[in-house]
Amino acid sequence: MKTSFLTICISFLSLGASAQISQADFANPENKYKPIPLWFWNNTTVKETELLDQFHQMVGKDGYGGCAILPFGQDFKPEYLSDDYFNLYGKIIKEAKKLDVHLSLYDEYGFPSGSMGAINADGVPRFMNKYPDATIKRLDKVEYKASSGDVFEQVVPAGKLMSVVAMDTLTKSRISLKQHIRSGKLEWKVPEGAWKIMFFVCVKDGDPNVDYLNPEAVKLFVKETHQAYYDRFPSYFGNTIIETFFDEPTMYRAKGRMWTEKFNEQFISRYGESPELLYPALWYDIGEETQSARNRLFGLRAHLYAEGFMKTIAEWASAHGIFSTGHQDQEEIANPVSVSGDLMLCGKYMDIPGIDKIGGGRPTELFYKVVSSSANNWDKRQVMSETYGAMGNISVKTLYHIAMEQYTKGINTLIPHAVWYNDQNVTFLPELSWRNELYRDSLPVFNKFLSRLNYILQQEGRHVADIAVLYPIESLQGEHVLDGELGFYEGGSNHSKYGLYAYLCLIDGYVRT
Repeated sequence: MKTSFLTICISFLSLGASAQISQADFANPENKYKPIPLWFWNNTTVKETELLDQFHQMVGKDGYGGCAILPFGQDFKPEYLSDDYFNLYGKIIKEAKKLDVHLSLYDEYGFPSGSMGAINADGVPRFMNKYPDATIKRLDKVEYKASSGDVFEQVVPAGKLMSVVAMDTLTKSRISLKQHIRSGKLEWKVPEGAWKIMFFVCVKDGDPNVDYLNPEAVKLFVKETHQAYYDRFPSYFGNTIIETFFDEPTMYRAKGRMWTEKFNEQFISRYGESPELLYPALWYDIGEETQSARNRLFGLRAHLYAEGFMKTIAEWASAHGIFSTGHQDQEEIANPVSVSGDLMLCGKYMDIPGIDKIGGGRPTELFYKVVSSSANNWDKRQVMSETYGAMGNISVKTLYHIAMEQYTKGINTLIPHAVWYNDQNVTFLPELSWRNELYRDSLPVFNKFLSRLNYILQQEGRHVADIAVLYPIESLQGEHVLDGELGFYEGGSNHSKYGLYAYLCLIDGYVRT
């Protein structure tokens, strides 16, 4: 079977001939190599004097290279994206400019990116309120058994009809019934066979996030968020504001059946034929064509996701002189088809492909090499990880252990999670600032350690490796089904996970049992 992506691995670092390593620069790396933590403006009214004091302490005492401001929680004030909000934000930008440190533009209030405050924030679905038709859509299947010789009659379900198919469950023969619909009702004389009639409709899910599969919808989100910052602070983009950061978009929303109304048009444009007879393969075996059908359907959805969300943001960022980075939610799912779609492909449309290592007990460490291999495959210089959140007050030794584990597997940009404005109401420990006695004396040294790693590993150069391993995305897509036994949060389908684990073992250079 054809496989789309090649990942280069085992030798994780090779500096090119152009790389110039300076002992002096290694000893004291420039500010651009220092870690930029998430700075939660959380659950309280933030005030200018305290903001400026905290920012000076972060940069001066802790040794951070700036921050990514993350408004968070029900009680955050001032109003998100209000004039008062931007006034405070501007104070930090101007201070960062004076100190020659940098800001990463976090694109949401709370997370995931896409709703403008509906989740992990004040609960106001600002994006959905303004653009109700530009939010997430879901593919529903409504099916009936039909007896031979009967006249089957049924009103077409609400939503945009993507396909209506009769399938003989014995022979796998499929017939499109679209031509038998009149005035919103299907009438069909059922022939001999064991027939199942399936309607496939695209409906509004009710999720408040932007339709990640639709670039026109994502452009509306970008206009309301990213562009709002640029309109107020254009002269700081590309010098003080150096990147934009998206957080935890995913396709497991909408019950793992995320879809978009223009899917059929996109399919016809790409493949030159209608997908209508292929829709049953999303749930069922349709015979010899099953894996091919799933690859085209799920493969196109992965492209629409990567191109709709990641590419749209990256293009805006490039046009405004900054980089784009971020990460998906649940990147560590063995079969990513209904979560991140194609994790390798997502990296193509990010200047800095990313992942997160948040919380305990999650096997993210198995997947660092997928993201770093994506960066290698698409010639990206940096690989980001958002790390430490929801781990509790771990020891300083554990801070180093987690960092080294990631850097040895291709990460070369680490975003610490997090510094908290209101350190009396921290939702996800640890609080990584001078105020936490556990880290007060260690953070400056630790951040210099990270800065030195960044300096060495972000140098210009081309990745060189002795072993090439095929990424089994088409096997993953070909054996995936919607509404699988694991549930949408865990990726739904348990199929193909061993193929991916074998791949991960190979790129780790050893065999797991």
